[in-house]
Amino acid sequence: MLHNKKEKKIKENKKTKKTKKKTSKELTKKKQGKQYFFNAKTKDEENLVVTKLESAFMIGATDEQACIHADISKKSLYRYIEKYPEFRHRKETIKKKNGLLAKAIIHNILGKKNANNKPVEEVKSF
Repeated sequence: MLHNKKEKKIKENKKTKKTKKKTSKELTKKKQGKQYFFNAKTKDEENLVVTKLESAFMIGATDEQACIHADISKKSLYRYIEKYPEFRHRKETIKKKNGLLAKAIIHNILGKKNANNKPVEEVKSF
């Protein structure tokens, strides 16, 4: 008789619940809450990674080199760019400015003049 009561309860629960199986994506969404990129736990940590990426791009780093500097994967960078397309524009702008800055530095070095308004002599090798 006890076995019958348990079976009845199980059948009743199945009828009343009618639960839909949740996908793994739905289950992880609930567990994770607010999601940040680059395995960051806060927005500040995410911003720190973005700052590291930008500083690497300022000195002419490739995507791979910038990712190594920021300690992230290239895949993470590309996912971030996909979610925030304005970062792609920022990255390209930084890289273009870097080239212009390098040209300006070379121009200043080659065009330097001493106090007598004469070009600085080349450094002689020993």
